[in-house]
Formats: sequence, structure tokens, C-alpha cells
Amino acid sequence: MKQKNISNPQASVLPTLSQQYVRDTEAFIQSNSSYLMDEAFCASSLVDNINVNLSLQNAVRDNKQALLKDIPIVSVVMLMAVRGDVALIAGGDKSLSNRKKALTTEQRSNLPIGIYQEDGDNEGVWEITNQPLGVFGNLLTRYKPNATIREKREAFALIKTMLPIREKCVVPYYVPVNNGIMDVLNKKLLSFSPDLVFTAKIHTNLNFAATNPVIQIPGKGTWDVDSWLNSLGSPSFVFSIKEVIQAACLPLAPRNKMAIFYSENGCSGKGTICQTIRNILGEESTISIPINEFSSRFALANLPNALAIVTDENDVNSFSKGMGVLKSVITSDVCSIERKGYDSYSYRFNGLVLQCVNDKIRSDDKSFSFLRRLHVIPFEHSFAKDGNENKLIKEYFIHRTDVLEYILKMVLVDMAYRDSFTETAETKAALQGFISATNNVVAFLDEVLAEAQWDLLPATDLLYESYKQYAKKVSPSGNLIGRNDFIASIKEYVDTKTRENPNFEWEWTDSTRTDNYIDFSVHEPLVENYPVEPFNRVMYQATHGYACVDTDKVKDKYSGLKRRKAASPSQGTNN
Repeated sequence: MKQKNISNPQASVLPTLSQQYVRDTEAFIQSNSSYLMDEAFCASSLVDNINVNLSLQNAVRDNKQALLKDIPIVSVVMLMAVRGDVALIAGGDKSLSNRKKALTTEQRSNLPIGIYQEDGDNEGVWEITNQPLGVFGNLLTRYKPNATIREKREAFALIKTMLPIREKCVVPYYVPVNNGIMDVLNKKLLSFSPDLVFTAKIHTNLNFAATNPVIQIPGKGTWDVDSWLNSLGSPSFVFSIKEVIQAACLPLAPRNKMAIFYSENGCSGKGTICQTIRNILGEESTISIPINEFSSRFALANLPNALAIVTDENDVNSFSKGMGVLKSVITSDVCSIERKGYDSYSYRFNGLVLQCVNDKIRSDDKSFSFLRRLHVIPFEHSFAKDGNENKLIKEYFIHRTDVLEYILKMVLVDMAYRDSFTETAETKAALQGFISATNNVVAFLDEVLAEAQWDLLPATDLLYESYKQYAKKVSPSGNLIGRNDFIASIKEYVDTKTRENPNFEWEWTDSTRTDNYIDFSVHEPLVENYPVEPFNRVMYQATHGYACVDTDKVKDKYSGLKRRKAASPSQGTNN
């Protein structure tokens, strides 16, 4: 093989320019570990070091390299990657066993970057970004003030291959407040630490000495927090409100429920409670996403910096399609975050979803998977109607520091730690109203089972065929669910009813003999109201004394709803 003509053998073993940058930066990091947070010192000193080495190499190079006037981007990235306050942020290990995630290169590149804030308004928080501008770009310009957008993009892509991974805190009873990290279970305030990873915090101080503030109103007496809350409704209602406020302040507690403030009346107080929650958490730690916008492409863009989603207004007449994203957010499943103009990334939101509505929610989700995620609190009082509306509450009182600190202490210190909502008689009744309005299968079953005379109601051949007639009657232009979804809804209906009442009369059966459970000589209102062959013909013949009742097209066995303990011991159940 023909040999290359090398005029200067010494120059042939010299590193490339980029290799030299990397070597010099690695050496600088090792010898200056105590100064890595001083961006200006690192940038100027490293440039000097690199230039010294370039000058030495130029003495033996054929092609002389120009000395640096500014720090190279690769060096900036390497310096940022070892600071300790820049990392990739991943979801935490919910087993609380410090089990580390095994991530592929592609999965790492999909994680957002977090930058820990040692001071300022966001002290103690890892600010999340997945774009080269903003908090990431701001840090980069401390090393290189004249960095171009192109250089920032280059740095952002490169640094993801170097950064360590920090996992978010998943301790359910920890919450960052403005002056530390509150251990709600043990009622202790801990110091901020980069080892406890939070991406947002409550911007109100936790004051253990806070007391119920009594505010003088010229010419109108006084106002205080306790009296105000108690005026909203019954003791159980007030406790439900306090639970929601606590839920907003404890984003890691796994309630897996969306709170719904429901009222058909104005001036019910629900908007004031929502604003109170925003004020406690801080406007920057809450976002508003109406129910029908969750499936929009960029709707979740600001989710990583939020502790709670609080929405005052919803257009319930707008059909809410694609409830999958909303359900994922409610139950802290992984969802996709996308900001316009930037790549999407996976994120797991932990926090309360609170929505205010003036009517039942209309949705294309006919399954119970959405409905069982609702915790509906009815606001039945109207302060405008009884002349007790006090506009000072929303406009002034709930913005006061002493009011916010007292409410925060009330829910984090005075109340016991909770990770679920209490189901009161009011919330159960309100949820049932939502279920009946949202899922017409429930309304149908509520109607027919209350009057049913037969002990077996076949699912496909009778109930589903009757349901189609019922649905067309009550909502001619409405959507009709398919047979499989209908049967799934029946099973979910029975499960829900049985959990609420262990003595619920009906159960699901995969196969039960017709002769044991259907007496065609008994009038069945379901068949009379919604005629379905062959049941209406056989019932008519049997109840009108036909000598020969034609049951040829009636199956020997059916799956469907069976009345519990209806058969005699000799008859059995599924035989």
C-alpha cells in the first residue's frame, strides 16, 4: 500500500482541535472542582488553558491553529454537565426502594432537563425545560454571553448524552412549600435539597404559628377564615372542601380522582375556593386546562411546572372527545408534553385536577373508566340569592398573606395526612347524577332493573336490543355504543353497585339456564316497553293462555344479568 507523505511526523500524532478542547476541559474540571459554579472564572480560565496548549502545539504543527477568543460550545456543555445542579429528570421509583431505571439512549434523549434553583423565587425547585432557550439558555450565556441560538441548540442536544439522571421525589407526604419541604405525615419542615427533586413548589410559607385571622370591615363587623368556610354549607361539605385544598397542596398523594365543583347557581363560592387554591400554590404553580382541551396537541405544554390544574369555567355543551389524555393525567400515567416548535417528551404529572362545571359533563367516553375517576362536590348554596354575597372575599381577603398561611397550616399541619377523598352522602348522590347523565346505559339499567320481573335478563339478545330502542327514544341524535362496550358497561355497573351495596340484587352470569330463571307466564315490563323477538312473542303466548307456546328460538342458556338467589337449591345457578 502506498504510504502517505508526512512532512512532520510529530504533528501527525497531535489531537484534533475538538479532541484538544475535550482533553483540556477534562483536565480543567479535575483540577478546579471547587470553582465549577463560577461560570465566568471557568470560561476565561479554560480559554487561557486551551490557548497555552494550542501555542505549544502550533510550534510543531504544519497548519497553525488560531487561538481562541471565546470558550468552545463543547467545553461549555462539559462544564454544565458536571455542575451537579443540571440533570435529566425522570419519574421516581414508586416502590421507594431506590431502584434505578435502565434507560436506552433514545429514552434518555426523551427526558427533559432540570436546573436546580439555589435561590430566588423558585428556591429548592428543579426547573424543567426541553428547549434550548429559557432557563437552559440563560445558564449557558453565563459561560458564553454571545452564544447564538444555533449554538444553544447544539449544546442542548449534546448535553443530554452527558448529564446524570435525577429521579423525582415520590414520597407521597412530602411537599415543597416556600420555606422548605413539609413532611405532612410527621409534621416536620425539612430544608431544601437537590436530592429531593421537585419541579414546582407552593409559593406560600408554612407558618406553624399561624392563627385564624380576624379582619375588621368598616361598618360591617368582622370576617375570618373559619366562619367563612363554615358558611359554605354543611359540616360534611366543608370537610370535602378542605380535603380538596389539601389535595391541591399534596400533589404526590395518589388520589387518582378529578375533583368536580358542580353548581347550577351563580355565586356559589366555587370560584372563590379555586382562586384561594391558586393564591396558596402561586399562580405560577397552577395552570388552567378546560376538559374539552386536554386532547389538544399543545394543551399540556406547561404541565411540568404545575402542582395543580385548576379550571373555573367549562363549556359542558361542548362534546368532550378523546378522554384518554385526561384520564392519564388524573391517574398520573405517562403522557406526552409538546411545546409548539419543539420536540415532544414523556412526562408523568402528579397533582390535583380540579374542574368547575355548571352542568353535567357530556363525553364520548361511555365506560366507567372515566366516571370512576370523578369526585363530584355539589355547591348548592347561592350567596347572591340570599343577599349574602361578599365581594371583598374574592377580591381582597383571600389574597392576604395571613389568610393564605393560615389555610396552608390548616390543611398540612392541623389536618391528618390523607391520600383519598371521603365519599359523603352528597358526593355519592352527585356522582350518581353525573353517571346517569353521562352514561345512558346506567340510566337504562336503573330504569329496567327497578321494574324487572324475570330473574334472568339476557345481555345481547334482550338487554342490548332493548337498549338500542331506549337510546333512540331518549336521544334520537345521540351516539349509540357497540355491543361489546354495552356488555362491559353492564359488568362495570354491577361491580359498582355491589361495592356500594353488597346486597345488590343482580349479578353477572356467563351462562345460566333459561328454564330456571325466565317464567314466560310472568309479564316482564322490559319486553312490554321494548319488544324484542322472540321474547315478546313467547311472553304474549304464555300470558294469553296459548295451548302451544313456541319457544324454539329461545336459547337454552344465556349470559346476562341474573337475580341473586332466585333459583331454588334444586335448580342450581348456572345449570
